[in-house]
Amino acid sequence: MSAGRAPLLPTDLPAVDALGLRLFVSLHCPERLGPGWHLDVLLLHGWVGSEDGLEKLVAPWPIRLLQASDELRGDPEWVAEAAAARAAGEVWALWDSGRPVAMASVGWRSSAHYDLAVEVARGARRRGYGLAVAAAAMLAESARDERAPVWACEASNDASLRAAVALGFEPRAAAWVAYPRRGEAVSSAT
Repeated sequence: MSAGRAPLLPTDLPAVDALGLRLFVSLHCPERLGPGWHLDVLLLHGWVGSEDGLEKLVAPWPIRLLQASDELRGDPEWVAEAAAARAAGEVWALWDSGRPVAMASVGWRSSAHYDLAVEVARGARRRGYGLAVAAAAMLAESARDERAPVWACEASNDASLRAAVALGFEPRAAAWVAYPRRGEAVSSAT
């Protein structure tokens, strides 16, 4: 960033209304990001699927709410994410070999929508676990709440994009996002 200019904050950016949500879109050049930053496009998906389709994804899997007494083990990053999600609220978990390997929870709620957060343990990916646990969480939410689900993911996340389509979501809005790369020092562009 040039000298004398404060970092961009959401309040500095024009807002775009998508599905009743306010997204902040940067119109500034991506080249203005300094080293250590990753630039991507965030896609916001609206749900157009059916509950029947969700039930088919859930049927064969052992899925239940994650309890405070459930032991979390495995990759430390996965354990930390699962513990944080459990501390924040209700978490649906898919179990394999006596441990949760996929989880879904509500990341946030607005008056009309909720965002579904899904995590799958590294060794358990590409088996349909994320789809199943996401579908179970969506069915539970729809049984008790009128809000509609949304799915947000980076355009570079092929697995999440495939999951969104399989669950019945379709893209509705896009915005540039920038965030620090893991393990890299972040600085402002000059």
